[in-house]
Amino acid sequence: MTRRTPLEITADSLLHEIGIMRAEVARLEAAAAQEVAQVRERWEEKSRPWRAQKERLERRLMELMKAERQAFFAAADKVTLPHGVLLHGWRESVVKARGVLEKLVALGWEEAIIRTPQVHWEVLEGWPEEKLFACGTRKQRKEFFGFEVTMDPTNAGGAGAAAGPPASDGPLDEAEMPPVRREF
Repeated sequence: MTRRTPLEITADSLLHEIGIMRAEVARLEAAAAQEVAQVRERWEEKSRPWRAQKERLERRLMELMKAERQAFFAAADKVTLPHGVLLHGWRESVVKARGVLEKLVALGWEEAIIRTPQVHWEVLEGWPEEKLFACGTRKQRKEFFGFEVTMDPTNAGGAGAAAGPPASDGPLDEAEMPPVRREF
C-alpha cells in the first residue's frame, strides 16, 4: 500500500465528507419532492370540484352569450357588467381543408409541415390568401366569445364564503364564485 501524504489525507477526508453531504442532500431532496407530491395531490383533490363547477359555469356563460348574442351584442362587441366584461367579435382562421398536406409537400412549403407528417396549422394562420389557395384552403371569419371577471380575487370569498363548491347548476351568489379570467 502506498503511503499517502498529509495533503492527500486531508483532500481524501474532504472528499469523504462531501460524499456524505451529497447523499444526505439527495435524501432530503427526495423526501421534499415526495411531500410536495403528496401536498399537490391533496390540494388537487380538494380543488377538483371547484374546477369542475368553474368549467360548468364558463360553459353556461358561453352558451348564454351565443344564444343571446343579439341581446348582448347588438350595440357593441364589449358589454361591461358589475362582475366582468362580455366580449364578442370575429377573427380570421384558416379552414382545415382536406388535401392541404399533399399540396404543401408538392409546393415544397416545408415550414408549414410537422414531420409526423401533418399540417402545421399555426403557420398557415399567418399566410396570405394566395398561398392558402395554392395549397387548397382559405381563411374564413369565425365568431368568438370571451369574458373577463373583474372581481377582486383576494376578496372572492368574504366572511360568508362557502365551504365547498355549490352542488347545483343554479345561480350562485357573489361569495360562491371563484375569480376567473378567460378568453375564447
